Amino acid sequence: ENSIKYCEKVFRINSNDKSSLYYYSTSSRVMGSITDAIDGFDKLLEFDKNDDQVLFQKSLALCGIREYDKALSCLDQILELEKHPHALARKISILFELKKYDDLLKICNELLEEDQNNKDALNWKRLLHENLKQYEDAIKCSKKLLEQDKEDVQVLYHLARYLQLMDDSAIASNFCEHILNIYHEKKDKIYTENDVIITTE
Repeated sequence: ENSIKYCEKVFRINSNDKSSLYYYSTSSRVMGSITDAIDGFDKLLEFDKNDDQVLFQKSLALCGIREYDKALSCLDQILELEKHPHALARKISILFELKKYDDLLKICNELLEEDQNNKDALNWKRLLHENLKQYEDAIKCSKKLLEQDKEDVQVLYHLARYLQLMDDSAIASNFCEHILNIYHEKKDKIYTENDVIITTE
């Protein structure tokens, strides 16, 4: 807190000290002073309106007060200028949170056109279809993920769950048995609680 006050004082003395203002703004965001943080980021953007680091930090601050549309605008500004994996990942997460599934599906499909084995895109697409109760499509995504790692227990677990939800209990049971066999081979313990698998080494 003292360092934040110090940076604020430095900036008041020298309004061109961008490093102090950046530290003040990011620290304010972490400390929960979101309005101060956003004000600081806006001042920094007066120096360079396309500073991707500042825009990204501002998007995080805006998410902190649930200003998701404004946060998306910051992220889109970054993505118009460059491929920025962190900005893209954040955008996808926000779209999922807002249930903007059409926009999310479009991004996932674009990523899969570039790389059909993009695990992040396949996972988000799987979650999207799960939320829409489109279990056949969720199964397709799960199977695509298993082509990359046939012993991915989390994917196997979700696949078994989708099959159960589609009343294909026999096949689902086989997948559950397969999961148990994998963990038995690795000498791990499995606990299930609230449909989440928890493992211990």
